[in-house]
Amino acid sequence: VLTGTMLVLTCWTSCRVLLLGAKIKDGVVVNPVRRTLVRRVVQHLSRAMLWVLGFYRIEHGGVHHSEREMAGKIVVSNHVSYLDVVILLSQCAPCFVAKGAVSRVPILGFLAKSMGCIFVFRSRGEHGASVVQDLCKRVQNQDESSPPIIVFPEGTTTSGTAALLKFKTGAFVPASPVVPIALRYPHSNGNFNPSYESVSFTKHLFVLLSTWSHSVVVEHLDICSPTERERKSPAEFCQRVEGVMARALQL
Repeated sequence: VLTGTMLVLTCWTSCRVLLLGAKIKDGVVVNPVRRTLVRRVVQHLSRAMLWVLGFYRIEHGGVHHSEREMAGKIVVSNHVSYLDVVILLSQCAPCFVAKGAVSRVPILGFLAKSMGCIFVFRSRGEHGASVVQDLCKRVQNQDESSPPIIVFPEGTTTSGTAALLKFKTGAFVPASPVVPIALRYPHSNGNFNPSYESVSFTKHLFVLLSTWSHSVVVEHLDICSPTERERKSPAEFCQRVEGVMARALQL
């Protein structure tokens, strides 16, 4: 726990220093060099955090996408646990579409803003359309230093073993190519399940740290580009990508 806390504080301090005097526009650090440095710090320290949590090795499957291919792309992933965030940060240092409450969490909120996360503030009466507008703007203004944008289209976590929840269409409205990523946590260590909805966070973290090692498989699937028909019908594009993900997860 102490080591993990030190890693988070190191990450926060490093990002603070790197962003001193930085210009931020529409939630994104304007200077590409600073933006890249922040991403690298978060990426490497996220990998170190996974080591502390017992994820000594991450299995990769599917297709290898270069960093240039991933830049600024919308990435959709199934959502099993809060661990998904740390794992994806260690893989491609993305930003996320996240709940507005995350921005108010001490330290973690600043880190999320540093990465350029798009926040959804339900309490302010924001609805899906405004978030989709922000998403479209990010995609249109992407460059080679832009982070991938992670969206969990299920909208919440699931056990990851029974079925996918029906995808929400927001991530598919920009009608841009989408990179699906399938996450799997093989239960090879007793009864540990990374989906912690049925237990408290404290208990889950205790079990996580008490288990010697954990496994995760990150499978990058082929980039899905919308057809002309799907550009006009995001629901059809959404349904196709959902099917691709379900087959990859064998659900």
